[in-house]
Amino acid sequence: MQRVDLIKMLSHPSKRKRLKGVSLLKKAEADDSSLVPSKTGEDINLAIHTDYSFSPYSPSLAVYMAYKSGLSLAGISDHDTLSGAEEFKKAAEILNIEASYGVQLRVKANFGKEMQFNSIYENNVAFVSIKGVPFSCVKKLNKRLESVRRARLARDREMTARLNARIKKFGMSVDFVRDVLKNSRFLGGGTVTERHILFAFAKKICEKYSSAEEIKNFLKDGLKIGWDERFDLFLSDEKSPYFAYDLVDCIKNEIRFFYVPATDAIELKEAVALAKEFGGLVTYNYLGGTVRHIGGEEKVFPAEDNNAEEIISVLAAGGVDGIECVMPNITDEKLSVIDELAAKYDMFVLPCFDINSPRQRFDAATSSFTKSEERREKYIRNLRAVAGHAKSCSCSLGDGLNGERAKKNNPSLEDRLALYAEIGKLDKR
Repeated sequence: MQRVDLIKMLSHPSKRKRLKGVSLLKKAEADDSSLVPSKTGEDINLAIHTDYSFSPYSPSLAVYMAYKSGLSLAGISDHDTLSGAEEFKKAAEILNIEASYGVQLRVKANFGKEMQFNSIYENNVAFVSIKGVPFSCVKKLNKRLESVRRARLARDREMTARLNARIKKFGMSVDFVRDVLKNSRFLGGGTVTERHILFAFAKKICEKYSSAEEIKNFLKDGLKIGWDERFDLFLSDEKSPYFAYDLVDCIKNEIRFFYVPATDAIELKEAVALAKEFGGLVTYNYLGGTVRHIGGEEKVFPAEDNNAEEIISVLAAGGVDGIECVMPNITDEKLSVIDELAAKYDMFVLPCFDINSPRQRFDAATSSFTKSEERREKYIRNLRAVAGHAKSCSCSLGDGLNGERAKKNNPSLEDRLALYAEIGKLDKR
């Protein structure tokens, strides 16, 4: 079987076939050393989404892409689900790289006043992640999240209806079951997200308009979206295998027109309690400022930067352990501010580069976000410490990075991070 066919197997509907494809690809390397990844090292990414939330990658394909990109540690982090974790683990074992398990959640973060966190559509709502969950706790935590996935599905139906009300005048309609639900892994324990709805809409656009130029005209004159100059490049070739995902990136601001308040979001304190119960660490996904070229002008969307200290201080008081700085939004200058605030409130900082689109680099989280070698090494240490935390919690849930025993023995967070990073290197594949 040709290598390209083996790679296609990694997206097969059957998990057994996908994992068989991983095994055959690994075997092919034994027969042909030129297929072995040339890049190896300390690259780590703990924010890899799979098609159990929204992504072009099955867990097997995600691990294979991480492996080919030279990652030594790859972390699954789907929305509201850990259902892809078992496959992710098995694929990582076949390819001889380490795996980490986490989940991203939307939470209610009400601190007695109106605050905008990283959810741009609704105040007092934030995206956080539970990182470093010991694999022995994955199934139990995932079971507890079933109600979140069901509640989110009800919102998804309502949002699809709202989208249809908006696009009816263009002669378009998205069927929730046929176009959205069936193109997700919900029946296998996955999550349906707003991007699934947008992806279904993107396909309807491609069905109605046959050329890239017609699609661009529809976006500008029909939807009247704010036109970023990047979109001309994204939509230059309708035959590109990435086209539908690129189109989703162009229309993702349309979510604001059909967004439904997050009644499915759990309280932040519940997320923190779940993390403690199942051995994880809670991190906040800090977006920082983004720059867009709209109508020939450079516009800055500051996100949390205007209220960074207030946000970080209340999150720390709420039990959040660390800050994940979402790349490439944040400059070295801003990272210095985040580093100082995190130290002030006894939190660690991680680089975060969400993988949910085929154009993204799996190794970008630690290889291209900073000009400071000192900062890069510190963040890699922190990522490795999350792995060390999970290994310690696999033995005893009370032995984690911020557990009472760890704090008693090593009051300094910096000392604990260094210690758990060393633990994370133990038995390193």
